[in-house]
Amino acid sequence: MNATITWFPHYYEFFPQLLRNIAPPANTDIIHSSSWYGFVFNRENIPLVITEHHSIFDDAFTQFLSPFQWLYHNMLVKNYIRKTYKSASAICAVSHYTSRQIEKFTPHNNIVTVQNWYTPSQVDLSLPQKTKDKFCILCVGNQSRRKGAELLPRLAARLGSDMEILCIVGLRGNQRIKKIGNIRFLSCISAQELARYYAQADVLISTSRYEGFGYAILEALTHGAPVICFNNSALPELVIDGYNGFMVETDDIDAMARRIKILKNDPELRQKLSAGALESAERYSESRLVQKYIDLYKSLV
Repeated sequence: MNATITWFPHYYEFFPQLLRNIAPPANTDIIHSSSWYGFVFNRENIPLVITEHHSIFDDAFTQFLSPFQWLYHNMLVKNYIRKTYKSASAICAVSHYTSRQIEKFTPHNNIVTVQNWYTPSQVDLSLPQKTKDKFCILCVGNQSRRKGAELLPRLAARLGSDMEILCIVGLRGNQRIKKIGNIRFLSCISAQELARYYAQADVLISTSRYEGFGYAILEALTHGAPVICFNNSALPELVIDGYNGFMVETDDIDAMARRIKILKNDPELRQKLSAGALESAERYSESRLVQKYIDLYKSLV
C-alpha cells in the first residue's frame, strides 16, 4: 500500500472549488481528506474518507469562538462541511465523543472512531536530568479561554510558593522562558525537548474546557505521567479516575489543587498512576490504529 501526501497553499481556503480541477495521482484507490474542504476531492468511483478532529457544530465548542471565528464558521465553513459529509464514503472521528457530535448533525451511516496515536520523539539528552527532590507539574497547551489559561494563576496561588507549574505553550524555534509568580512559561522548544519534559513530569495538568481528543494528555500518558484534568468532552476516554490520573469538574480549581497535593505527598500513588498511564497508552499505539485505517480502506475499495 502506497500513499501520496499533497499540500495546497492557504489561499485555497477561500476558493476551495478551484481544487476540483486537480487530478488525483494515477491509480488512486482512496482519497483521504480533512472535513472542511473534503467535498472538492470527491471523484467518481474513488471512495472519499474524511477525518474529523472536532465538530464545529458542537455548542460546547462554539462557545469559545471569537466573533470573527463565529462568522467565518457559520457563513463559510459549515456549508463546506455539510457538502463534505454528504459526499464522504466514511467519516472518521478521533474520539467517541466527536463521533457522537457528528451523529447529532448528520444521518451518515458510516461514522467510525479511529483515535489519534502518539509516537514519542527521541529524548534530548542535552537537557538536565530531573532532580528527585522537586515535584514537577507540567501543563502543555495554547493560552486560550478554551484551554482555561486564565485559571492557571488561580491554581498556582492555591498550590503555594513551594510548588511550580511549568507551562509549555509552543514548539519549534529558539527557546524562550518567562516567569509569573510560581508559573514558569516555556515556548519554542523542539519535539525532542518536549518529550524530555513529559518524561520528567510527576503529573500533567489540563485546564482545558473542550477537547475533540486531548493529544497532550496522550503524550503525557505515553511517557508515564499521571494526568489531572477536567471532566468534559473527550477527556474521560483518556483519563480514568484513580487509574491513570484524576478527573475533577470543569473549572474546579480547588479540587485540582487538592489532587496535586495528594500526589505530591504520596509517591506510591504516583507510581501506581504512572503504571496505569503507560498501560492505558498502549491502546493508542501507531500500529494498532493505522491498521484500523487500513481495514477501513479495504472495506471501501
